Amino acid sequence: MKFTLAEIRWMQRGLTAITQLALPIKTSYKLAKLLNFCNQEMSAVETAREDLIKRMAVENPDKPGELRVSVENEEEFRKEFSQLLQEEVEFDFTPINISEFGEELTIAPVELASLAKVIEDQE
Repeated sequence: MKFTLAEIRWMQRGLTAITQLALPIKTSYKLAKLLNFCNQEMSAVETAREDLIKRMAVENPDKPGELRVSVENEEEFRKEFSQLLQEEVEFDFTPINISEFGEELTIAPVELASLAKVIEDQE
């Protein structure tokens, strides 16, 4: 299954929430593997973002040692970071049917929305 880095970034919230719940073992395992994959990808994204900041940053005059993207580079930073988030990565994952979570599962709508690509509602 292909994911953009932006999709992974969005999924992390829901995955973190749902992996804290008591779920059937097979479902828990699949979600834990997906969360580990997402965490690894976001770690690499964070490293790339930090490198981009360093390349386009100036020292904050109010806080010595703190870097921030210069005003002149803000648009270019947003453009490059946005391009990075559109990169696709592949992970062997089959969407989970919502029925696998059981009737008692409660999750906030925003967290469920973030998982729309990996949860399907087909009986």
